[in-house]
Amino acid sequence: MRKKKLLFIDYIHSSVRDLMVYYDKNLRDEFEDKVDIEIYKKPYQKNRSSILGILARKWYLLKKIRKPDLVVGDTYTHAIFKAGKKSMYIFHGALTKQHPAKNHNALTERGGDLRKMDYVVGFSKRDQENYMLDKDGKPNGNFELLPLGLPRNDQLFSADYKKESRAYYDGKYNLEGKRILLYAPTFRNYSEEIKLPFSASDFDRLNEFFKKNNWVMIYRPHYIENIIPREYLESKESILILDSIIEEDSQKLLAATDVLMTDYSSIYVDYLILDRPICFLPFDLDLYDQEKGLVIDFKDEACIPGPIIGHADELLTFFNDVNHSKDNFVERRASSKAYYFDYFDNKSCKRVWEAILYDILDLKRKWS
Repeated sequence: MRKKKLLFIDYIHSSVRDLMVYYDKNLRDEFEDKVDIEIYKKPYQKNRSSILGILARKWYLLKKIRKPDLVVGDTYTHAIFKAGKKSMYIFHGALTKQHPAKNHNALTERGGDLRKMDYVVGFSKRDQENYMLDKDGKPNGNFELLPLGLPRNDQLFSADYKKESRAYYDGKYNLEGKRILLYAPTFRNYSEEIKLPFSASDFDRLNEFFKKNNWVMIYRPHYIENIIPREYLESKESILILDSIIEEDSQKLLAATDVLMTDYSSIYVDYLILDRPICFLPFDLDLYDQEKGLVIDFKDEACIPGPIIGHADELLTFFNDVNHSKDNFVERRASSKAYYFDYFDNKSCKRVWEAILYDILDLKRKWS
């Protein structure tokens, strides 16, 4: 029997890598004579439509002698997805924002990509309304939504992984004994200037709080954009800037931190697995909703598992509560878990591989 051919696209997100770790540990011995696996390491580009990027992908495809039976990736790159007989896109976060096909401003950029895919892996059935319908409420392509969970999140359930991640950051950045706050804002790409509601003096106050209470803030700007003026952060010994170039693995960083601060980024959905405090800074909510579009409602407590912060005083009040082990949002985080996850467990890799091997490639189960 001819081997099935699988092509995995590995980018800055880690679901593909976690799938391969699971395969090597649990499946390789059984399926090595049934499948050929190739991994394409997609280079990072701020502008994925650049001429060099397009040429690199086209050249890669020209070298393919036989079409893969299935292409699997966790980033948009439709030129390679089109190369397979079938394709699977593993979403790189929960759907907190409108899908590009429902957002006029992003429609020409990415809106057609999902129409070239056969399967989309997400968190839950609620994603169907956002993936399966276009901006006019009509079916958006013929792909099937698979609410199997994201493979990269399996490790966040592991006590050993959390301990190892914390030890990594403690050792590398001398953070032992400190409470770690992670600020991870989302990508905006506005045509106008981003106006953060914090002044330079507010960052001075935050830095003093961090020093006094043995905290450190890790600022992780989105890999395409920075929203805090660098002069606000200069000489702040309790604030570190660690972008994805310095620390690529966002899951390891999540596992190491004690508190998360974000806005519209779906990173907080991953963080719910850890059941640690979260706060939100949606300082440009109306503008973001107008420019990008949101599918979450900041008035719905099930959507937003933490306080909404408007200014520095509110932020310091929240930090003081955390510092004194006062957590008013345990029940709300529990509601959010039920809202966002169809499966709240560490078996996403297993479910995705079962879908690939048995349902899509139609290989025989060991016991059949």
